[in-house]
Amino acid sequence: MASLPPPGDHRPAASGRAAALPSPDRWYTAAELAALGLPGLPGTPQNITATAKRQSWLHRPRQGRGGGREYPVSALPERARAVLARREMTAEAPPPAVVAAERGQRDPADMRDTTRSCMAARAALCQEVDRIALEFGLSQRQAVQALVDQARAGKLPEPLARMVPRANARRGTSGSRVLSVRSVQRWLAARAAGDVVALAPAEEMPREWPPWVYPLMKLRQRPQEPSIAACLELWPEDAPVPAPSYDQARRFVASLGAIAKHKGRVGPRELKRVRAYTIRSIDGLLPGDVYTADGHCHDCEVAHPLTGKPFRPEIIGVVCVRTRKCVGWSAWTAESEWLVAAALRVAVVQAGVPAIWYVDNGCGFRNRAHNDPVTGLMARLGITPRNSLPYNSQARGVIERFHQTCWIRPARELDAYVGRDMDAEARKLTFKVSRKDIKLYGHSPVIQSWDAFLAWAETCRERYNTRPHSALPRIRDPETGKMRHRTPAEQWDALLPEAEDLGVAPTRLSPDEARDLFRPHEIRVVRRAWVHLGGRKYFSQVLDDLDLHGVEVRVEYDPRDMGRVWVRDLDGRLICEAAQDGNVRPYFNDDDVQEAREGRATAMDAMALRDESAAPVLLAEPPAPAPRALTADEEAAKARLAVEMAAPKPKDETPKERWWRAHQTLAAHAAGRPVDAEALRWARGYAATPEYRSHEAALEEWGDVFLHGLTQAAGQASGQASA
Repeated sequence: MASLPPPGDHRPAASGRAAALPSPDRWYTAAELAALGLPGLPGTPQNITATAKRQSWLHRPRQGRGGGREYPVSALPERARAVLARREMTAEAPPPAVVAAERGQRDPADMRDTTRSCMAARAALCQEVDRIALEFGLSQRQAVQALVDQARAGKLPEPLARMVPRANARRGTSGSRVLSVRSVQRWLAARAAGDVVALAPAEEMPREWPPWVYPLMKLRQRPQEPSIAACLELWPEDAPVPAPSYDQARRFVASLGAIAKHKGRVGPRELKRVRAYTIRSIDGLLPGDVYTADGHCHDCEVAHPLTGKPFRPEIIGVVCVRTRKCVGWSAWTAESEWLVAAALRVAVVQAGVPAIWYVDNGCGFRNRAHNDPVTGLMARLGITPRNSLPYNSQARGVIERFHQTCWIRPARELDAYVGRDMDAEARKLTFKVSRKDIKLYGHSPVIQSWDAFLAWAETCRERYNTRPHSALPRIRDPETGKMRHRTPAEQWDALLPEAEDLGVAPTRLSPDEARDLFRPHEIRVVRRAWVHLGGRKYFSQVLDDLDLHGVEVRVEYDPRDMGRVWVRDLDGRLICEAAQDGNVRPYFNDDDVQEAREGRATAMDAMALRDESAAPVLLAEPPAPAPRALTADEEAAKARLAVEMAAPKPKDETPKERWWRAHQTLAAHAAGRPVDAEALRWARGYAATPEYRSHEAALEEWGDVFLHGLTQAAGQASGQASA
C-alpha cells in the first residue's frame, strides 16, 4: 500500500516518507521469505524453493533483475500467512511529512489565503507605526502605544480597523479582540529580523495518523472492494491496535483523495480514470497520414447473409485521424483478418493509401496476412503499421468516440436494439417476438435484413461525415451565417489541397489493383458453371469453358456487394468473376411481349368499333343442347332411386347410417345417375361437416370392414349400389 497523504491533502504523499505496509497482492522471492523467518517455512532460500516446487506453489517469474521466482502471500502455509498478517497489523505508521519550513525561509506561494491575509494585515499595521513615529517625532514604543490607544478607542481609519482582526489571527467572530502593545512590538521585531514573510503566522502542522489507519487501509485496499463495515468485521480480535468506530473510519476515508481511495481496490487500468493523461496534438498531420480502425459489435440483430439466422455483425470503421472523416467501413460475422482487409480495401479505393495504420493488437489487425514483411497487406501497399499498447483504449480515443457517434447512437432508434443499456425486460420481449416470427414465417420485421443493414450503415457513415465535429475548427456557415464546427468532409476537402501541394496526398488504388487485395472466401464446388454461396447462385460461362464441373474452387466475396463473387483456384489464381443469376434469361424477349400486347390492344379496339347490330350475335350464348333420352336401365335406376328417396327415413338413424346415406347420394350423382335435388342439396351440405369427413377417413383406412354393422336398410342400399 502506498503511503497516505495527510488529512485533507489530496496531493501525492511526500517522497521522504517511509514505505507503508505491502499490498495484499505482494509477491515475495525465496530470499525475502527466508529473511522474514516465518514459521512453517525452511530457513534457507534453497529449501524454500525446493518446498515450493514440491508443493506446486503459485508462482511467476521474478519482476526485475536477478531471475528466479516470486510467490504470492496466498501460496504460503497458513501459519506463515497468520504471522505475516499480524506483523503487518502492528507495523508502525510512517512519520508525517514536514509541511511548514523555518520562519523567514517560507515561500508566500505555499501559504494559505488566511495566512497571507494575516501577514499583509500585520505589515500594514507596522507601516502605520512607522508613519506615526515619523510624522509626530515619537519613538517606536510611543508610536505603538498611540496606535493601540486609537484601536481601543475605535478611532482607527476604516481600512486599518478591518485589518486588526486579521492581524490577531485568533478564532471567533465577536470582534472584541483589539491590539496589544506587546503583539505589535513582536511584529516589528520579526520584521526587523527578517522580511515581511516573517510576519506570517505558523500554519497548523498535520496531525499524526491514528494507529488504526494503516491496518484499516490494509483491509480495505483489496480488489474485492470491501465496505468499511466489512473491514471492521474482519478486524482480528487479538490485534494489538483496537478497531476505530464506523464514523471515524468513514471520515478518514472521505478525507482521502481519489487515487488513495481507489488504489488497491481497482487495477492500474481502471485507475487511469482518475489519473493524469496526455493529449496528443494532430496539428502536424495531413489527410491520409494516419488511419485508425477498430471493430464494433453491432448493437442490433441482423439476418445472417448466408444462413438467414439472427446474429450481431461486427463492423470495422476506418477514420482519418486528422480530419475525423470515415473513409471506409466493412461488416461481417466477426473481427477477422478478412474483414479488416475489406475495410482497408474500401478506404484505399475511396480515399487513398494511408502512411500509418494505427490499430490495436487484436488478431484481426496483427497477423501474418497483414504484417508479413514480404507478402503482407501492409508491405504490398507501403503502409507503416503501428499498434497501441495492450489494454490502452484511451490511446485510440478517436475511433472509440467514432463508434459512439456513428454506430451506437443511431442503433438506439432501431426496434432490434440489444445494447447493454437496454431494459432487460424489453430486450427479452423483443427476442421472443422475433423468434416467434421466424418460427412461423421464416423472417421477422424486427430483425434487419442484410441488405437493409448495409444501407443503414452507409447512411450512418454519410450522416457522420456531414455533421459538425467538435474537434474540428469553427467556421461561419454559408447558409445560416452562424458559427459552427467543420464537418469531417469539409475538413478533408479543406486540407487535401495542402497535401497535394506538398506531394504527400494519399494515393488511390484503381479497381483492378484493389481486386487482388484480400477478401473473405469460402470453398465451394462448381456445378454446371454455377457456384452456390449463402443461398445465392453465381454463374460464369468461363467455368463451363474450362470444364470445371465438380471441381473445388475458392469463392471470394465482398460483404458489401453480394451481387458478384470472384472465383479462384485453390492456389489463389483468379479464374473469373461470376455474377448472381448470371445466366438467367427472360421467358420471352421484351420486344416480343410488347408486340403481342400491342396486337391484343388492336384487336380489342377493332371489336369496340364494330357495328352494334353484330354485338348480339357476337355476345349471344350458344343454344343449349337437346336433352338426351334415357335408356331402359337408366329409367329403372331412376325409379329405384325415387322409391328410395321417397321411403320414410328411420327415426333412430345413427351418424354412421346418416353418413352412408349422404355417401350413396353423392356417389350416385357422381356416376351420372338421377338424384333428387333436395337430397343432393342436403348431402352436399352434410359433406362439409367434420362428422362426414371423419367417416370418409375411416372408410378409406378400413375399407369394407368399416361398412360392417350398418343397418339392414343400409346393407340393402349397399348391395344395390354394388349391383
